[in-house]
Amino acid sequence: MGIGPSAHSYNGASRQWNVANNQQYISAIEKGTIPFEIETLTPEQQCNEYIMTALRTDQGIQLERLGPYEKQVLQAVNPYLKNKTVARIENRLVLTREGKFLADGIAAALFVD
Repeated sequence: MGIGPSAHSYNGASRQWNVANNQQYISAIEKGTIPFEIETLTPEQQCNEYIMTALRTDQGIQLERLGPYEKQVLQAVNPYLKNKTVARIENRLVLTREGKFLADGIAAALFVD
């Protein structure tokens, strides 16, 4: 859940973001509303959103949550497993210490289409 100007939220099916302009945000809050935009995500976008957010956590990506995209992600992660920026721990993919500095690039490389 994102709180504040420009904050983003994701609920598993859609993502929304608050207006970035501080003054517009404050004015709307004073009127009892929250100015935001919302986007309903395709299954591929939902998977990519999960990859992007889960990879940044200590728990990492739970492979069973990838559904039909698991095989594609496992193929894409191989170079990162080899260079030790991602580790596979049971059924999870987690960033190593070195991988944390490359999180955005690794996540983008794992995105499904």
